[in-house]
Amino acid sequence: MTEKLSTLWRHPLTGYTDETHAAKVAAHRLGRDVLKKLARDYLMLPVAEYSIRSNMAGPAVSGEVTLHCNTLYLQIGQSMSPGTCVLYRRCNGMKDYTGGSNNFATVDRLDDPREFAMHLRSMATFGFLLPDETLRPGAHNGLSLAGCA
Repeated sequence: MTEKLSTLWRHPLTGYTDETHAAKVAAHRLGRDVLKKLARDYLMLPVAEYSIRSNMAGPAVSGEVTLHCNTLYLQIGQSMSPGTCVLYRRCNGMKDYTGGSNNFATVDRLDDPREFAMHLRSMATFGFLLPDETLRPGAHNGLSLAGCA
């Protein structure tokens, strides 16, 4: 992945012009790719145990890209708070859309899906296990639960 998610999601993603619609399509495509990489390569979820959805919504809003598995609901979008945000929370199964308390991060945290996976793994509430090669000291970079601002 050469383009960064934060670069595409930094600007308002509306669909009022051909240019902004194209940017919205590109942001959703890259969002799906990044969330797939996060789920498959770093959270090591089997394909049958997660879904990735893209809701382009209408021309006035960014829409959302969502990763949903049995214990995690994660959504990229611009409508959650000022700035571009990632919302994530604990859930109980694939039909749980409300789950636990909301946590927020800026979208640049997903520019490195491996590091964000380490952050999720550090939060015992999500129940992800660390693979042996990531259990070395200093592998976690101290990502915080800081909200978007």
